[in-house]
Amino acid sequence: MNSTIPQKRLSQKILMSITIAFGFAVVFWCIYLTLFKGTTKGPDLMVRLFRHEISIDSIQSVEIVHPKIGGSPFSENEYANLQRKNIITDPEIIAQLLSYLKTAQTERPTWNHPGTFEQCHIKINSEAGYFWLEIYLLRDRTQSRLVLEANNLNATNPNGAKTYYIKEYEALLDILKSSALKDPS
Repeated sequence: MNSTIPQKRLSQKILMSITIAFGFAVVFWCIYLTLFKGTTKGPDLMVRLFRHEISIDSIQSVEIVHPKIGGSPFSENEYANLQRKNIITDPEIIAQLLSYLKTAQTERPTWNHPGTFEQCHIKINSEAGYFWLEIYLLRDRTQSRLVLEANNLNATNPNGAKTYYIKEYEALLDILKSSALKDPS
């Protein structure tokens, strides 16, 4: 009878070790999905625009996309399943859009509980690949800014995006709104 007690304890220790190992595997998988999957190296769209590394001629189209309700898209499949409001291929409109994006700054304004208004995703398709931007308007009682979260080339993970702010955003918002009214088909 005494020999079964050590075997039982050994079985419990093995089971506990397996459970702990599984727990660590789940934690590491979640960290990988949150911080690394869907990210790429290199400068984001805004840095490339500031450095003049992207020409208007290299942009093939700009897709204006409805935001995902209840969260942010994370993978290529989730972005692909979002409804397109419009696809812009006119080089003049693309040039205007890029010129407004170049006015963005990294300086974070001081906010007092801003609310989110107007939101969309933009996919900029270039010869080299694509860039995703999440765009939303934040307002508090004293100010408002258009916030851009810019991903790197071919990246989908919103956790890898860098944040930029546009103070004078009305013209950019007009382009996005007027483009969104058109049928992309």
